[in-house]
Amino acid sequence: SEREQETVHEEEIFVKALFFDIDGTLLSEITKEIPQSALDALKKTAEKGNLTFINTGRTWSELPEELKKLPFSGFLCGCGTYLRRDGEILMHQTIPKKRCEEIPVILKECRIGMILEGTDNVYFSSEVSRFREVEQTRAYFAAVGIGLAETAETKGIIYDKFCIVTDAQSDIERMYREFEQEFDIMDRRGGVYEIVPHGCSKGTAVDYALKQFQLEKEDAYVFGDSSNDLTMFRCGAHTIALGKHDEILDPYTEYVTDTVERDGVAKAMEHYGLSDRKKESEGAHLKRNFQVRPFGCNFLKKETRKAASEKVCALQSKKFHGNIKMSFYVYL
Repeated sequence: SEREQETVHEEEIFVKALFFDIDGTLLSEITKEIPQSALDALKKTAEKGNLTFINTGRTWSELPEELKKLPFSGFLCGCGTYLRRDGEILMHQTIPKKRCEEIPVILKECRIGMILEGTDNVYFSSEVSRFREVEQTRAYFAAVGIGLAETAETKGIIYDKFCIVTDAQSDIERMYREFEQEFDIMDRRGGVYEIVPHGCSKGTAVDYALKQFQLEKEDAYVFGDSSNDLTMFRCGAHTIALGKHDEILDPYTEYVTDTVERDGVAKAMEHYGLSDRKKESEGAHLKRNFQVRPFGCNFLKKETRKAASEKVCALQSKKFHGNIKMSFYVYL
């Protein structure tokens, strides 16, 4: 029927999904900027009809406003606890309210520094922490008006995940006993741990996005540099590590590119033929039938791939320009 033709249309296309970590991958830890070469490459890949996603340990509240304004296809935040597309929240998992009240008490008793990360705010203890990393992070967020109104001790706060900082005085064994049954505890090294609800990770975020856009694992290209990118590397067919990266990623890395500052993202995208219309890397583009859902990619209906790419360019890539300068948040 005519209605069915409007909702389902099969067409041979070559859409790929690119997933980017922020800190140390898109955003330089040295210059505090996203290189112009990366912004240009993002624009070019959108022109090809590909999808681009931020996949970060940062929660939505922690993303710089400049980054939120860039026309990514979606934002996967908080290590897989939150997915947002076109202003619509498609998935959001929070820690239960009662547990949110218990966690700061336990961390204080264990002499552990805390950063409680929510979708709407970030929460710190009302007391000054002995951990320099915690106070530096508090100052960073305070400078942009985050983490000021409420504290970790405020009743009723809700958050999605949390980071902790430990030292020789901390009761790490008790911390594991308290949390390992309901959370995944990622050792970020140097006494820093990132803690998220069981079943949430950057990897599950990639899986969720691929299902929503009806793409396969072979269509996924993941870019990262740190240990919390490991789950993303385990589920992506094409895994790209930046020149400076955690060695834990090495067994799962398909391609090592240059550093952020030396245009690593742009070079990797060119290598795979993701940012050059004329270049297609070996095996990079697979032929498949694409079923259009009302949810995603409606602009592909009854259009050739060239016309579709032009619309993708108009919808996604027109704002990928200019240097984006942001402060670097060391943990995420």
